[in-house]
Amino acid sequence: HRDLHSFPTRRSSDLVTHVAELTADETIAKFMTAGVQLSSHFVIAGPGDPYPDGQIFQLLDTDLIAYCQMAGNWPPTAYISMEVSGQDAVPMSPGQLESVAQIDAWASELYGFPLVGPVAHGTPGCTVHSNPDGSPSPTWGTTSCPGPIRLAQVPGIIARARQIVGGPMRVCYDDIYATN
Repeated sequence: HRDLHSFPTRRSSDLVTHVAELTADETIAKFMTAGVQLSSHFVIAGPGDPYPDGQIFQLLDTDLIAYCQMAGNWPPTAYISMEVSGQDAVPMSPGQLESVAQIDAWASELYGFPLVGPVAHGTPGCTVHSNPDGSPSPTWGTTSCPGPIRLAQVPGIIARARQIVGGPMRVCYDDIYATN
């Protein structure tokens, strides 16, 4: 297991969806760069990647804290993070939407946070890198990530995650750097 620039162990009560602004391979390579202080628990591939749409790569065990949203990295609000490949001006693909929903459902059951959102930072549930209204968060890196198009997809993702909870899970991923 390689240390991908993570903080110590913690238990999460929340989950954050990001837009990578890169391909899945570029995101993973960037996170693997020594000294970069960037990481995420999951990277989700999409159109334009050489993987099936929605392919999930786990980079960090979810019991570790990732560098991903500045103040959102620190306990007690240390979040599980997902970087979804692509650009903020392009909606998440069907495979990406399903994979995010699968991770949301799985993490909610494992860590016990509610499937609601996007919620305000520090509130249990699912959120995004920006404030839930899409405005930049000064404490979380002054970004509008994941952008208005992808932000508008979050309620549908959460609705799908609620359908999944209690039913069969289809979380299939390449656990290439850590086990969970």
